Amino acid sequence: MLTKVAIKAGKHWETVAKYYDGSAYFKNVNYPTLWVNGTNDFHFDLPATQKSSNAVSGSVTLRYQLQMGHGHQAVWNTKECYAFADSVIKGKTSLLKVKKPKLQGSTLSVKTIGKISKAKLLYTKGTEKVWPDREWAEIPAALNGQTVAGDIPDGATAVYFNIYDTNNMMVSSEFIEVK
Repeated sequence: MLTKVAIKAGKHWETVAKYYDGSAYFKNVNYPTLWVNGTNDFHFDLPATQKSSNAVSGSVTLRYQLQMGHGHQAVWNTKECYAFADSVIKGKTSLLKVKKPKLQGSTLSVKTIGKISKAKLLYTKGTEKVWPDREWAEIPAALNGQTVAGDIPDGATAVYFNIYDTNNMMVSSEFIEVK
């Protein structure tokens, strides 16, 4: 019997939980995954994406785009998806690797693996319980070798980095909520 799933109890809960809820399977994913989402996706918000990506045991690459549209077409229009697939299937150069971000005082930083060309700190000052209702903004972040850092704007409630390699391929750090 499943002990914890994301689907709420109801008429067909056991069947849905056993056969269709991703949380029942994520722990078995031990291969590389790419998670693509937008800051304001109403169908799969950033907390759900991050919770899901954290549940897999394989390597995880994130790509959180500012106000990206929802749907397959939006994802298919990102060159990072094809580069990621080529790195896994054909052994081509992979996207940047991003470690977990660290918060020290009012500065967020993250270490990376790969050649960085630029980075941006994305943030929201929103407090809406429904994350897609939050407005997001971006500001330049500082580069120091393989480390990206940025000062968190006053009032920010959640922050993350978008980091670009020398081919202008973007990956993201995990977001963190600012207390």
